[in-house]
Amino acid sequence: MVRHMATRTRSRLIKKIVSARELPAAWPEREQFAPDDRVIVWIEPDDEELGRAASLQQLMDIIGGRAKARGLTPNKLDRILHDT
Repeated sequence: MVRHMATRTRSRLIKKIVSARELPAAWPEREQFAPDDRVIVWIEPDDEELGRAASLQQLMDIIGGRAKARGLTPNKLDRILHDT
């Protein structure tokens, strides 16, 4: 039985609670649980661009570029951080 707990549609992050017997047999983690154990499974799409980042700086550059493309400016960031 799958019980839908929470969904964050903007980032497409899905949280589900399932019994361990419902986990894919190919997952080695499945063996850590009894069949009737309840487990939480998070599902989200893979982000290939972030996965290719070779350093924290590259990761932050990607995230910063995305934020800027969505309209985040230094002034807006300052207002968010300082609650003004």
